[in-house]
Amino acid sequence: MKTPVFLCVSLLVSTAPALAANGTTSQGVLMQAGPGNEYPDVMRLAPDLRVTIHACSRAWDWCDVEWRGNRGWIPAAALDDRKDDARVPVSDFGPRTGVPQVEFNLTTYWDTYYRQRPWYPQRAEWEARRPAQVLAKAQIN
Repeated sequence: MKTPVFLCVSLLVSTAPALAANGTTSQGVLMQAGPGNEYPDVMRLAPDLRVTIHACSRAWDWCDVEWRGNRGWIPAAALDDRKDDARVPVSDFGPRTGVPQVEFNLTTYWDTYYRQRPWYPQRAEWEARRPAQVLAKAQIN
């Protein structure tokens, strides 16, 4: 018997959140609207906040995180993960903690998370001025 298409799609959707990891900010840090300090500020995160790590850039230098419904990017050096009951820096241990890596697509990411932000209408300008090294990093869905 063939499996209905809607069942396969719902299985894919239901397993996606399992890829996220729990993390902790190791210091106070600004959450940015993309993987770099040049992006708009989303909010300031305090040290020792528990966040959800959705993914990190391929260079393990920036991670896409969520805290209380706010989504954005913070430097991996300011983020710890749990490994064998110890806090470890994601920037050093990311590949061994199971945090997924992604490519960043500003238009898709901003359309999904920032429609209500004051800088959202300028997304085409932000897309055009992104540095070349950022283009090689992270896309969310």
